[in-house]
Amino acid sequence: MSDPEDHLAAAPHDTEYARELAELAELEALEALEAHASGGVAEAQSDAVTPPPGGWYPCPACGHQMFSRLWAYEICEVCFWEEDPYQLRHPWTGMGPNGGLSLMEAQANYRRFGAVEEEHVRRVRPPRADEPVDPGWRLADPDLDPFEQDTSGTTPHPDDLATLYYWRPTYWRRHLRPHPRPDPRPDPQP
Repeated sequence: MSDPEDHLAAAPHDTEYARELAELAELEALEALEAHASGGVAEAQSDAVTPPPGGWYPCPACGHQMFSRLWAYEICEVCFWEEDPYQLRHPWTGMGPNGGLSLMEAQANYRRFGAVEEEHVRRVRPPRADEPVDPGWRLADPDLDPFEQDTSGTTPHPDDLATLYYWRPTYWRRHLRPHPRPDPRPDPQP
């Protein structure tokens, strides 16, 4: 498995994020200079971040409200999960940007050692007060949740990606019955 930081360095959204961080740092420096020039004291900086319009979106691996938008493949700073709508539809599969790790494995790992994989423990941080667990968040459970069985990718996503959150009352498949758990073992050879 390759290092996720290598993936981040090559990701186009990483360049945008780095630019936004640089602009924020520049703005904070200008505010501090203005406060110093006027004889005042720069206002204490808070760890709190202004929520985006519509609020934060939760990380499905740890439940904390972390993401500024959906389908942007952001990395959760609390557990190191890369946001991926495919995994919300098929949480038992290891397909997607998380290096073969399924959402269900990531959730179990987060409960076990505080990150989606033990090797990422040094890359995560505790959640801030303004990053609560999404109301009703829980582990994915194929016995409760009617996840799709077809993993071909031919079924379109719902128009509102927030309806992919299986723990919310607005889950797009809530009206369906759960399927039996998928068997992770390959079919026996005849």
